[in-house]
Amino acid sequence: LDTISVGEVAGALTQLSGELYLHILAGDFSVTAAYDAGGDPIEVIAEDVSIEQTLASDGAVLSLIPRDPGQSIVIGAGEGAGGSFALDQSEIDYLQNGFAQIQIGEAAGYYPIQIGDATTPGTVSFQDPLWVQAPVAPGAVSIYGTLLGEDDGSFTLIGSGTGSSLNDATIQMAGDIRLDDVI
Repeated sequence: LDTISVGEVAGALTQLSGELYLHILAGDFSVTAAYDAGGDPIEVIAEDVSIEQTLASDGAVLSLIPRDPGQSIVIGAGEGAGGSFALDQSEIDYLQNGFAQIQIGEAAGYYPIQIGDATTPGTVSFQDPLWVQAPVAPGAVSIYGTLLGEDDGSFTLIGSGTGSSLNDATIQMAGDIRLDDVI
């Protein structure tokens, strides 16, 4: 099995109620049909994600976690290099407003995380609180361009202490900004 896709389950996944936890040992997770978890948490652990339709769960936490704790994560900058856990702006736009938090990464991660495009910096925008973490050395976050938090958007960066970077970057949030790393 290379990919689990919400749209390929013939609507069965949209009939579920309760928490959704998908831990994919090898392969990707794709959302090809709209899915609303009805206020319950959504946690996806996979090699990559592809979001092509709306994903919602009002008031719940959405956790997107690479299967490999050292895998590179690219947010808002296209698909990134091969092997990256990537979430581009079009996929971010499918995340419906109302999540209590969007968490990318996890406590055991030592990911190199890139937010924005290093070559052509633009704006990466979220509507909900964003929590990005790579707390194990040598985990670090590099931000390029503008990171924008609309509606109740806030930003929390949890780094490893080895140093994250703001590269001609601007962080604008409706809510709080917390940078827990050497910048």
